[in-house]
Amino acid sequence: MKAEPDPNGNPFSRARMDVDAPTTGISAAALSRAMADGEPSIRLRAHHVDEGYLMIDAMEMVDEEVDLTCERFRQLLTASLDEKARLQQRYGGGEAENAQLTWLRAARQESRHITGV
Repeated sequence: MKAEPDPNGNPFSRARMDVDAPTTGISAAALSRAMADGEPSIRLRAHHVDEGYLMIDAMEMVDEEVDLTCERFRQLLTASLDEKARLQQRYGGGEAENAQLTWLRAARQESRHITGV
């Protein structure tokens, strides 16, 4: 993970997480969808999942939300190979448009959402 300047010139940085699917056992798209599908829903900038990376915009997140986001990443990235295969099968491995819109189709109105978008 590394910090990158805002591409629009805004005075803040975003965190970029490169996901090497063969090494991690899960694609950026599946990781993004699994984060959004959890409780609470954690929504990431998934515009570049087909290129193998996610962006996290923590500007409006409080410390507890940053901690929760990091913990959710840890859980998913250290899951068993069987669990990662299940997640990969459930959430797929590409189609950035679907990764960005999946949460709209499945979001429950009463759900708490953390938005890293």
